[in-house]
Amino acid sequence: MDVVKVNLVPETWIIAPVVTKEQLERWYSKGWIDDEGLHLDRAFPRNSDGEPMIFRMWLRSPVNKVVEGHNLDRKLLDFRIIDDDGYETNYIVIPDKPLKYRRSIKTGNKTTTEYFEYIDGTFELEFSVKTHDVKNLISSLMLAGKEVGLLSRTKHGYGKFSIKVINSET
Repeated sequence: MDVVKVNLVPETWIIAPVVTKEQLERWYSKGWIDDEGLHLDRAFPRNSDGEPMIFRMWLRSPVNKVVEGHNLDRKLLDFRIIDDDGYETNYIVIPDKPLKYRRSIKTGNKTTTEYFEYIDGTFELEFSVKTHDVKNLISSLMLAGKEVGLLSRTKHGYGKFSIKVINSET
């Protein structure tokens, strides 16, 4: 398998998935989030160092939609995310604290809010991928970023991203 290092940059907000209060309390006890973070409805999961991350399976999903929609080889889905030493981690670390936003939601006569983490175009997610087909995986990731999006509310235009190749070891 070949290795390629890429940079993923959000074009529109990438919104975190739903998180449980129990998980937030555990992160708080470790000092990974502050008092304000205890009120989040959506947050990126944390690795063992408390760093927010995006799982490979969440990146694989939009690639799968591209593979199916363009009738591409399913082997493109066999990519792995690796660390600098070549070990599989299968997640991408978000290098800075995610941004937070509270939005108002009106349902009938009732108004409530949703509080969530997100990343925007000020973030650059650099990671290495091990794959059988660097060229077509990069093309599929680029299409996934434009056509599908990543994580929450992609049907509303969120989650769009661009991919840039940093270097390739083929």
